[in-house]
Amino acid sequence: MSLYGINAYTSNSYYSSLLAGKNQSLADSLSSFNKNASNSNLSNMLNAVKVDGNTDLRTLARTVDLVRSKNYQKNLTEEFRKQFAGENESAEDVEIKLAESSKLLSGYAGALAYNGNTIKEPEQMLAAVKDFAESYNDTLDGLQKTDSLKALEKGVSLVNTTKAYARTLSRIGLKVGSDNRLTVDEEKLKAAQPETFRSLFSGNYSYASKVADKASDISRAADLKAQVTYNVKGNLDYYNKMAVSMFLDDKI
Repeated sequence: MSLYGINAYTSNSYYSSLLAGKNQSLADSLSSFNKNASNSNLSNMLNAVKVDGNTDLRTLARTVDLVRSKNYQKNLTEEFRKQFAGENESAEDVEIKLAESSKLLSGYAGALAYNGNTIKEPEQMLAAVKDFAESYNDTLDGLQKTDSLKALEKGVSLVNTTKAYARTLSRIGLKVGSDNRLTVDEEKLKAAQPETFRSLFSGNYSYASKVADKASDISRAADLKAQVTYNVKGNLDYYNKMAVSMFLDDKI
């Protein structure tokens, strides 16, 4: 019997008969419990009664419940796709990377906002802006993959803020591309006026300060999404691996 072919009626009928053959008293207990629990499922019914020597049966019943779940089917499909496409990055990994890159961006931007007025040498400006631009672009890469609506909303705000400062940023050699990424013109940055640099990267109301706040919001949203994704998928990993192992020589 195909796992995907098991629907609610068939599986309940099939496993009820199986239970009856294995242990009539257990089947009677389940039948009684089912009448008193309008929202019960097969796994809950098994958990509500004492079962001796039926560990395999309990595991099988839980698997049936999982197979009915659309979330399980979606995640199982993802696992199959990874095997054939050679993909190793999970949804959880995507959110974790975004949380890390945006946290790094917030740190660089926050440091500039706090210490920007002390940076006066061209080489110092170049080093600080290159770190800022790299973490900014890494954050944009993560936003392209995230499933967090909150992170995406904050990402749009981040991009719009940068666009609003695009003309001033270009004066110090920091160009906003059509893809919203930042590129650094090192020679132009070294020749930039320190006053222009400080107007962008120093103070509580500067561009750097605004970026720091928005990046921090993105990081929190991505981190929360990673936790939710783990909680949803964590209990399914064993069954995903078990299903994928049907296509592998070495059993998991």
